[in-house]
Amino acid sequence: MKVIKIRRAEPGDAALLWEWANDPQVRQLSFSQDFIPWEEHLRWFASKLNDPNYVIFIVMDEAQNPIGQVRYQLSPGEATISVAVAQEHRYKGYGTAAIREASAKLLAEADVKLVHAYVKPDNPSSLRSFIKAGFKAVGDTEVEGCPALHLVLAREDLS
Repeated sequence: MKVIKIRRAEPGDAALLWEWANDPQVRQLSFSQDFIPWEEHLRWFASKLNDPNYVIFIVMDEAQNPIGQVRYQLSPGEATISVAVAQEHRYKGYGTAAIREASAKLLAEADVKLVHAYVKPDNPSSLRSFIKAGFKAVGDTEVEGCPALHLVLAREDLS
C-alpha cells in the first residue's frame, strides 16, 4: 500500500479543495454533478471547518505534496465518507491508502463505530478502492435520486 500522510484541512486549503471538487471526472462521478461556484465553495468550506460534525482530511504523498481529500459527515456513532484524489495521482493506489488511513484516524479519534460509503455503480475503481480498504458491500440504495452501492467499515474491521 502507498505511504501517505493525513492532516486536517486548514483555511488555506480552500482553493485546492475547490479545484479537486470541480475536476470534470469528480463531478461526473459525484451524486451532485453541478459545477461549484467559488463563492459557494468558500461559504461551504468555512462552515465545514467550524462544524464539529464534519471532518476534512488532506492526503499527502511521500514528499508531502497534497494529493487528495477525504471528508466525513458525522452523526451519532456513524460517519459518511467522501473521497477525491487529484487527477495526476489517480490509479496509483492512493485512493485505497487514503480511505484506509483516514478512516482508521477517524475511528481512533472520534466517537464513530461505523463508516458508510456510497459509490455509483459506474465507478468501479472507487468500489475497488473501498473494498481493498476493508469496506464491505451491504446492498444497493439510492443517493440524491441516483443508484448507489452501499458499503460499510466497522471499527472492529480495522483490527
